[in-house]
Amino acid sequence: MLFNHGEIEMRILSKHQLKELVLYSSQHVARLEKAGTFPLRIQLGPNRVGWVEDEVLDWLQTRLDRREDLTRHVGLAQSKKKILAILIHSIS
Repeated sequence: MLFNHGEIEMRILSKHQLKELVLYSSQHVARLEKAGTFPLRIQLGPNRVGWVEDEVLDWLQTRLDRREDLTRHVGLAQSKKKILAILIHSIS
């Protein structure tokens, strides 16, 4: 669903669309929302909820950034281990 109000434009994701992006069960999404670690749903009607697409994409980007930071950190740690092994080998 696309919401357009003047210059403000946002896309609202359905439960099905959210699940395609996030791959979590509805129950897990609800737990994350309750814990304050996932974008909150919007009540669109008595039986309909949705999520702001930009908020969900920002949440996903945060996880991707963390993964890249972790990969960089692990790569540095492995490089340090290799250098240490070379130094120890050259000393002995």
